[in-house]
Amino acid sequence: MSEKKWCPENILEVLGDSLCRDLLLVANGSPASAHSLAERVSTSLPTVYHRLNVLVDYDLVVERRRVNESGDHYRLFETVLERAELALENDEYAVSIETGESQTSFESFWNEFRGASTDATGDRSAESANAESTDSSPS
Repeated sequence: MSEKKWCPENILEVLGDSLCRDLLLVANGSPASAHSLAERVSTSLPTVYHRLNVLVDYDLVVERRRVNESGDHYRLFETVLERAELALENDEYAVSIETGESQTSFESFWNEFRGASTDATGDRSAESANAESTDSSPS
């Protein structure tokens, strides 16, 4: 994950884009595919991918790769932005960004590799266990 130096121009440009704001709202709380996001914001898939790449680059959205039971790879996107603050300090603008991404890079990699979330004890969540027990073949 790259470290971004947030400057007022960056945050105003990214959050000033209405589609970026809509994607942040729609992807908040539960991961969604780009196709699902495109449908929900009524925008073309290439445009959604472009904005998601910007949001991922600035660490406002995380991208998680998954593999389904038939071996197909897919990506899910989830908002991690919790707070953005723009303030005037010493005749300059200052930006503060808070995200909810608390896992280390290795923990994220490992959980994505396993395709399941774990709690602090390493036990798989009930949601992940239930997802595995249901048939998820495409219709």
